[in-house]
Amino acid sequence: MSNRHDDNNGLLDEDPALDYILHQEMGQEESPKGKIGCLGMAFIVLLPIGYGLLHFIVICPLTALF
Repeated sequence: MSNRHDDNNGLLDEDPALDYILHQEMGQEESPKGKIGCLGMAFIVLLPIGYGLLHFIVICPLTALF
């Protein structure tokens, strides 16, 4: 029996089809869940900026008049 590590390149046995199926299933389990997406990220970033602009351009000048 050989002690070389490259004798068995498969995950479980020498069947490459089984290795491919296992590789695909492991990749599906590692995929991230709950992606926020581009629109959600833009909303999170632009909402505070929009509020700041509204506050300093509209609300502050209106309250300074009184």
